[in-house]
Amino acid sequence: MEIKQSRNSTHKDNVRTAELGFMLDLETLITETSADPDLMEVRICIEDGNTHRIPDEYKNVAKKLTHRWGIILVDDRIVIPRSLRYEALSALHFGQTGTNKMCQDAQIFLWTNKRRDIENKAKTCSACLNAGKNSKSFRTSGKS
Repeated sequence: MEIKQSRNSTHKDNVRTAELGFMLDLETLITETSADPDLMEVRICIEDGNTHRIPDEYKNVAKKLTHRWGIILVDDRIVIPRSLRYEALSALHFGQTGTNKMCQDAQIFLWTNKRRDIENKAKTCSACLNAGKNSKSFRTSGKS
C-alpha cells in the first residue's frame, strides 16, 4: 500500500512539474505570437478593422478575434502559435489522459485542427493504445 501511494504521489508530482514546465509565460507567448507570420497578419487586420485580409485559417472566427498584451484571443481562448503547438500537445498528453480528457483540457487554447492533432497524438501513443484509452473516443467520433 505504501509503495502504491508513493507511486501515486510521484506521478502527481511529475504531472505538476510538467504542467508548470508548460505554463506559457506571457513573454514567450508574445514572442512566439509576434514571430508567427499568420498571427501577425491577424493582429494587423484586427488593428485596422479589416477582416477581409485575415488568413484563411482564421476566417471562420474573424469576428471574435481580439488581441491583448501581444497575444491573439478568440473569445476567452488563447490562439497558440504554430511554434508552441507541439509543446501544448505534449503538456495536454502528459500522463496519457486519452483523447476526450485532452480535448477538454485544451478548451482554453485555439488552433486549426486542434482536435485532429490531439487524436493523432493519442493514436500514436503506445501507452494510450495499450491502456485502451482511445479506442472508444475514436469510434464515437467517427474518426480513425
